[in-house]
Amino acid sequence: MKTLHVATNNGLLTFLKKVEVKEWRLIHHGLQGINVKCLHVDPTVKSKIYAGSENGMVYESRGEEWNEVSKLVGKVYCLTAARVDENLHVYAGVEPAKLLRSLDRCKTWHEIKSLQNIHGSKEWYSPWGTPDLNSVVLNPQDHRQIYVGIEVGGVMKSNDEGANWVDVSNGLHKDIHCLAINYNNPRIIFAATGGGIYKTTSAGKLWFDIGHEIDLKYAVSVAIHPTRPNITYLAIAMDPPGNQAVLHRSDDYGETWSLMHNGLPHPMLKGIRSGGLIVNPEAPAEVYVGTSDGVVFYSLDEGMRWESIANTTSIINALALSD
Repeated sequence: MKTLHVATNNGLLTFLKKVEVKEWRLIHHGLQGINVKCLHVDPTVKSKIYAGSENGMVYESRGEEWNEVSKLVGKVYCLTAARVDENLHVYAGVEPAKLLRSLDRCKTWHEIKSLQNIHGSKEWYSPWGTPDLNSVVLNPQDHRQIYVGIEVGGVMKSNDEGANWVDVSNGLHKDIHCLAINYNNPRIIFAATGGGIYKTTSAGKLWFDIGHEIDLKYAVSVAIHPTRPNITYLAIAMDPPGNQAVLHRSDDYGETWSLMHNGLPHPMLKGIRSGGLIVNPEAPAEVYVGTSDGVVFYSLDEGMRWESIANTTSIINALALSD
């Protein structure tokens, strides 16, 4: 049995698929009227999902219901969690661009103020004026090492749980939309940016513009295969906020890319948002994408063929799978 959570600009929808049936069934539509921006699965309790919203609220799932856990100052753009020693650290990226951490499962939060001390932080901005922190990734082999993406400001890195930071944006387009770190070699990181897809093989010391065979340049989201680290998936679009998007796949760590379109609209006219592309860590051949038209597609064969599984009629901001 699989449970798919879909964050939209009109609440959270939960779909269920039993092993013996093909169809996905809508079982709950919660938080109606709320623009839910991001989702994250609790790595210690895989049945629990955290959600962040435009109104600053953080929610957690309890069965089919969603309950308020805390209220942050600013729009919640991303949530990421990992165990450090015996503690679960949950990070929240918000607009205006700040990073917060919770050590009690999202009940209370503390801003990591050292991020604001980094040289150049006063120059961060976004196309609408206020910068946002929209991506947080942790080194899968050392959760004390944190990377954050700023729209527009670049990528910042801490090696000590956020006590100190350095700007690691050398060679990088600074309009950051999404980061993905390679679990097998965490020195390899991809950045989907407003100027294309970039890669570092040196943990951020130097970035390279890749994907030159792709005509489009507005990279929206990037995800890495959970068990075959050479495979990378990319959503890239014509223009903001991800309009006329297409999906590409690389089998060689981003050196070359091929278009994935069998069963997908080409292009997806209203596009994809940064949280709308995920891979199932429990069944790595499964790839999911949610569109701004409100449709969820999935592939059972690593992106070779796709089919529509749900239509929410709302803009999809993020997807998550739970037990």
